[in-house]
Amino acid sequence: WYAPQPGDARPKPLVAGELVVFATGARELVARDRATGRAQWTTRVTSVGRAGAIEGRNIVTARGVAAVALTYNTVAVDLASGRELW
Repeated sequence: WYAPQPGDARPKPLVAGELVVFATGARELVARDRATGRAQWTTRVTSVGRAGAIEGRNIVTARGVAAVALTYNTVAVDLASGRELW
């Protein structure tokens, strides 16, 4: 499958179970079904006090949480729902 996304982002996609999580140039994390490419959730991540881009090279995961570095801080989202945790 192929799915366009807005802008460029540095991180490599994360494969976590049946999800593939991508970063976009619009400061979003997008989770897609690994088999079909259908979007499961999209979350616009925030940077405390500033509009930082998603800058990290990797999206990492542990215990159902995905984390990625922004310009000024790091954010984590729940893999099941996409809800920003911190």
